[in-house]
This record gives sequence, C-alpha cells and structure tokens, in this order.
Amino acid sequence: MKNINQLPGDNLGGLEQFFYADADEIDSIAPAVNGVITPDILMKSGKVFYSFRPSQGTLGFKEQQKDTKGGAIFTSELKGYVPRDSPELQSALLDMYNRRLVVIYRDNNGLLKLVGDKNFWLTFEADLDTGTNPTNRNGISFSFKGEGPNPAPFYGGAYTVDGSGTISPPVTPPANGFCRILRGDGVLLATLLPGQDAIIESGFSFVVRSI
Repeated sequence: MKNINQLPGDNLGGLEQFFYADADEIDSIAPAVNGVITPDILMKSGKVFYSFRPSQGTLGFKEQQKDTKGGAIFTSELKGYVPRDSPELQSALLDMYNRRLVVIYRDNNGLLKLVGDKNFWLTFEADLDTGTNPTNRNGISFSFKGEGPNPAPFYGGAYTVDGSGTISPPVTPPANGFCRILRGDGVLLATLLPGQDAIIESGFSFVVRSI
C-alpha cells in the first residue's frame, strides 16, 4: 500500500494525439512494472506505428473497471471525430477493420499510455454522419474498444511512426509550467521551461494552441 497525494502543476484533460499498430505486427512488449513500461516496443521487421490526428478537442480515453467472478476486468475506449468524409479517409479506415490493434496515446499533460497488447487488443469502429443540411458537420465518429485484466500502462519507451521515424521517449513535464513544440506529424521537437527561448531557423508555419 502507498500514500496517495495530489500532484503539483497543471491538470489538462483530453488527448493530444495517438498512434496505432496491428498487434500481429508487434514482436514483443515488455511487462509493466508498477504500471509503467520502460523498454521500447519491438516491432517485426519493417513494421511501424501510424499516426492518427482527429479534430482538436474531440479525442478522449475512458477506462472502467468491472468486477467478475474471475477478477477485475478493465474496459477501454478511445474515441474521437474526423471531419469530412472522403475517398482517402474511407480507404484508410477500411484497412483498420477486422484487425487486432494497439494504441499509444499522448495526453495534454505530455504523458504516453499504451492501450492494448498482443493478448488483449482493441477493435476499431466508425460511424459516418453527413448531417441533413450544409450547416451540419460531415464526418466520422470513431472508437477503439477492448478489455483486459490490467489498466493501460504508462509508456516510457521509443516507438517508430510511419513517415516520422523513431520518436524518443517522452520527457516528464515540469510542475511549474512548460511549452511543447511539436512538428505537424506529432513529433516532439522541444520542451521549454519558463524563461527559455527557442530559435527556429528554417521556413515554417505554426499554430498556437492554448490548453
């Protein structure tokens, strides 16, 4: 048993981004120690994670405990929304159905969690709603669902993403505030503490998000 105390610093809800992979394309995942997986996930040769960036403010994760005769079961659901139905989007989503999936998500506090594994994976669902008039939203609500004997562990290893290369393990956010600079594909470029500066020398465009 351990003491449970409030943590200092900001408490930001919602998720920033997530990455997904086919569980059958993962070679091995180290067991969690005290709820954290530190070693890198090992992928089979040539296999990678893929990025998924839904509409800002729509991505969230919920985990619930169910007590059964065999012990506790944890149900997981990651859900979000993607605007504007298109052939390209439909093609990408079709490739996710009927697969056993795992997800790495990054929350708005800068922490990663791994949802699903080779034995207890996630399945993908999506619902299209075009609305009935031009002022309605046209898009797809999606979810990844699964259940297993343990809550989703935090992840402190590296992972390889298609088109982005290997993404380094996350840096624990400082308690007194911080600013993260990310590339458009979600790669973390820098974490700035109060009073620090960043100089960007190449051409770029940027979006400022207040979270």
